[in-house]
Amino acid sequence: MNPSLLWKVLLLLLAVPAVVFWGMNVGSFEYSVGEVWQMVIAPEGLPAVVVRDLRLPRVLLAMGSGALLTLGGFLMQALVRNPLADPYIMGLSAGAGFGANLRLVGLIVIGPLAALPAYAFGGALLSLLLLFGLAYRALSRDPGRVIIAGVAVSSFFVALTSFLIYTTEDAEDLRAIIHWSFGSFNYANWDSVAVTLVLLGLFWVLSILLAPRLDVLSLGDRQAGSLGMESGKMKLILLIVTSLAVGGSIAYTGPVGFVGLMIPHFSRSLNGGLHRTNLIFGPLLGAVFLAVCDITSQLVYPPVGLPVGILTAMMGVPFFLYLLFRSRHRI
Repeated sequence: MNPSLLWKVLLLLLAVPAVVFWGMNVGSFEYSVGEVWQMVIAPEGLPAVVVRDLRLPRVLLAMGSGALLTLGGFLMQALVRNPLADPYIMGLSAGAGFGANLRLVGLIVIGPLAALPAYAFGGALLSLLLLFGLAYRALSRDPGRVIIAGVAVSSFFVALTSFLIYTTEDAEDLRAIIHWSFGSFNYANWDSVAVTLVLLGLFWVLSILLAPRLDVLSLGDRQAGSLGMESGKMKLILLIVTSLAVGGSIAYTGPVGFVGLMIPHFSRSLNGGLHRTNLIFGPLLGAVFLAVCDITSQLVYPPVGLPVGILTAMMGVPFFLYLLFRSRHRI
């Protein structure tokens, strides 16, 4: 690890506990570092339960989700070789949310509710398969067409989710669907944190191991083939890994958009284009970014907070348009 990257990573690692402490203090009452630590290790009374079992899981889930979505953004942009690619824009988030909603409303009841990530993964994988069915030939020749196909796939799954909202009569089911539609950490718990962090650890390590291959794949199919890479097999691996990463994240939060678009660009602007460097730094930046966004959403609209997906969309849409006009000669 070069010294410049090391300092940036250390700075983010120092920011992580600061943001966690900030997130645990968002609410009606604020506490010192010592009081928060005591509440975590030996909770007594309602305030300690609120801090340890509500606020702490929320900020940790936000961090894990931010890192997973950033990884998904890097892998998606390498897969389609387009800087506008993002799990949200390409339909993965909408597909994963729809898959989770099918289980939440009871239309599919195979397996326990704890298997929600599997349904989200299935929805994300289905959306990617549909995307590549529509734009497989354009993948190597016209990446811009893949983006258009992704927008169409996303709109399709949003329409299916809207259909569920319109036809659902049970108030609890309707509330659950709306939760997925906006993206929120209001229902964070230790189970969701555990699953998210395990997925993050697995896919973070795998992504870093794949980094040299991603550098080769970004050169194009022909150049990758001349260097001995089977690009078709590599894309299949990326397809599965991205679906798992995004599906696992969205299973507990709903579709939080544009994190996977913005953070990879910020990371590259600081570290250059090599994937190994960015895959070490970027997820840390995404974790801090999304946690700060969630804390901000709670401060803007207390006490429950504005759904964080609304806040990220308000930032992400202008950023997407900026990239679109800046890159229009290449799309």
